[in-house]
This record gives sequence, structure tokens and C-alpha cells, in this order.
Amino acid sequence: MKDLLPRAISGFVFGVIIIVGVIFHPYLFAAVILIVGTISLLEFQRMTSSICYYPLSLKILYIVSFLAIFLVSFLVTNKVISSTCLTIIPAILFLPFILELYNKKPDPLIRPALGVLSTAYIIFPLCLANLIAFPDLSEFNGYNLLAIILLTWVTDIFAYLIGSNFGKNPLFKRVSPKKSIEGFIGGAIFCLASSFLIYKILPVDFTQVDWVFLALIVIVFGTIGDLVESMMKRKLEIKDSGSIMPGHGGLLDRFDALFFILPFAAIYILIFT
Repeated sequence: MKDLLPRAISGFVFGVIIIVGVIFHPYLFAAVILIVGTISLLEFQRMTSSICYYPLSLKILYIVSFLAIFLVSFLVTNKVISSTCLTIIPAILFLPFILELYNKKPDPLIRPALGVLSTAYIIFPLCLANLIAFPDLSEFNGYNLLAIILLTWVTDIFAYLIGSNFGKNPLFKRVSPKKSIEGFIGGAIFCLASSFLIYKILPVDFTQVDWVFLALIVIVFGTIGDLVESMMKRKLEIKDSGSIMPGHGGLLDRFDALFFILPFAAIYILIFT
């Protein structure tokens, strides 16, 4: 109970920053994504520091690479620069391998491999958030991304509340013993119900049917993302990815589900809307 107040305060502040950041202006949206991505990358490096040494030069390279990749995708989505500029992204992915030629530390394969993993796990999903906030590649509508974030939070909150009160059957005991099938079903029901409210209340794009399908994507891939991070933390023998949010852990702990949701939501939006 003593952790309840700092947990509530940090959760409220976090929620306000995210909500304000993603809906009011595209540049504010970009700034929030850049901050979230940078902190998440640093937390990922901290998580994996027990199996890989990160020299300062490599830490800086990963951060600069993320900034470059996201800004290119953001400017292409805004039609500020040509889509041909996206071709620099594969070139950036090879930089950690080149840097290893001049690094005398052991395990020259682990660092680049983890760099590519962090790119796929953190950087690319955040870049795909551009396609959700700019669905027609011109007009900014941050409410689309906010709606997906809200659906993710609703699923997480009600899965926890229902699972902790009524959960009896483990969902994936080997990876996360506390998650239950009852909690998963409860979170799914509230997520689907919320998709109808979001369509009615928020000025989002897409149809009501689209938001039902996006809610299903949140339910399935959000759960998978949560389980994947639990698997990584169990393997690395750590409880939280960081401590930036008192009572909640790190940003990776808050965005683990969203990182898995964003690619599949973007694919659905590109193909079906």
C-alpha cells in the first residue's frame, strides 16, 4: 500500500505526457516518440549488460541511429523529403558491425546482434507509429495512435484486475506464472467494448469495424508482447527494465505490449483501410 501513491502519481504524469504528446501537434508527437525510444534503448542496453558490454561509442551510435531512422521516416511520412531517403535505413543497420572491427572487446557477434534486435523490437515499431498518426501520409491525426494506446491500457488494466481477483488458470505459466486465462478474457472483453466507445467519442479515422479489428490486434499481439518481455526478463534474471516510473518500472515495462501491437496495426491500416 505504501507504494500506491507514488505509483498513482507516476502513472498519472506518464499518462498526461503521452496523451498530450501524441494528439496536439506532429512535432510534439515526434518529440515524445524520440524520448520514449531513446529511454527504451538505454533500458534495453541495461537489461542486456549482463551478457554484453556496451562501450560508450556503441551506446551513442545506437541512439544516433534511432534518431536518424525515426526522423527520416517521420519526414517521409510528412512528405517533407522523398521516400527514396528510406534507403539509408538498411545502411545504418550495418554500422554496428563495422564498429566491431575497431572494438577489441570479446564477443564481437553479440553486440551487433543485440543492436539489430533492439532495432526490430523498439525502433521499427516506433517508426511505424508514423503510419498510424498519418494514415493518408499527409494529415496528422494523433487520436489514431492515442486510441490504440488507450485500448492497450484498458486491456492491461482489466486483465490485471480480473486476473488478480478471479484468475485460476495460468495463461503461460513457464514465462509469466501470474497471468491467467481469466484475466486475458476479461481484458479482451473490456478492450472490445472500449473500441466502440473510442469510435463514438474520439475524432479517429477508420470505421467502427476497423476499430474492432484493431482491438483484436491489441488483445492478441499486446499479450504476446507482454509475454516476450517477461521471457527476456526471466532469462536475464531482472524484475524491471528500469526505474524511471516509481511503482511501474521502466518505459520498456510500459511499452512492451505496444511495441508488438504497432507493426500489426500499421499493416492492417495500410492494407484494409
